[in-house]
Amino acid sequence: MSYGSVLPTKFSSNGAGALLPSLPPSPSARKSLAVASLFGVMGVMSFCFTSGVGSQLGLYSSPATASFDYDLSKDYFDLSKWAYCSEDTLKDRELFQLRSKGDSLKVVESDLDAFAYILDSGEADPDEPVKLVFRGSGTSLNVITDLLTWKTTDEGLCTGCSIHTGFYNVWSSIEEHVMSQMEKYGKERNIVAAGHSLGGAMAAIASLILVEKGYENVKCFTFGKPRVGNKDFADFYNEKLREWRVVNKNDPISHMPMENFGFSHEGDEIWLKGDGKFEICGEGENEGCSNSVGWLRYDQDDHTIGWYDEVKETGGSANDDDAQSMCPLGPSA
Repeated sequence: MSYGSVLPTKFSSNGAGALLPSLPPSPSARKSLAVASLFGVMGVMSFCFTSGVGSQLGLYSSPATASFDYDLSKDYFDLSKWAYCSEDTLKDRELFQLRSKGDSLKVVESDLDAFAYILDSGEADPDEPVKLVFRGSGTSLNVITDLLTWKTTDEGLCTGCSIHTGFYNVWSSIEEHVMSQMEKYGKERNIVAAGHSLGGAMAAIASLILVEKGYENVKCFTFGKPRVGNKDFADFYNEKLREWRVVNKNDPISHMPMENFGFSHEGDEIWLKGDGKFEICGEGENEGCSNSVGWLRYDQDDHTIGWYDEVKETGGSANDDDAQSMCPLGPSA
């Protein structure tokens, strides 16, 4: 389209030889033009607001961001809690209540406390995604804190990318077992990776590796996940797939390792604020969401209990700091 097709065709002189667009002759026409101009200005302002400060308030025009499903995310959180149960519990169809009748189940684990299970509905429901769910720290939250003292390592995923060495080593210990199972599925199959805490870090890495291996339909839900890598890694990840990164209230683990050490979150943050309220915060680090919580307000209970408005007293134990208490049937199941 040429510029001439959208420029005014009638002009009047301002007395200095310059030409100005002529106004409509009738008052009603001039009023209509003024109203139209006002709506145009309002539209531009609305766009700028939504694109800029609107992101601070959870206002988005992006269909992908707007498609967050609170109830679906809770389903994957519940699946992540079951990952803390024993292998025997998961394989017991009567005990593992979220396992549908036709679902096949495969458990994979390593000697570095890495554990995951794979649920597949198969031909019973081929549209249902394959669920790859990772366990968090299997003994104590202190294990995560120990891992966070390690440095980053360059794994060559992309130019400048670095991943936390502790998380990468745990992933490496289980990668071959996980991928050998996932290779049984076609590259077009819907896959969702999920996990809580250290399990969330594993789910984020696994989902990216799957995409890099050619899997076309991969999504990721993480809960209370620490930062996995640096800003280059986060940017690279966000170009490849979507991660819904759910943070519960004042959970401290979601703020480790610190940004000052060069770490940055990938994915879209969803901040659970209690009483069924949540905020869609957008990609990366948002100072208006969970990053607004100062360290004096951090509550370690929020890492393991009180998610999705569950009653804190029944969700786990703050006294023994035992992550296995997240198993819906108790730490001994």
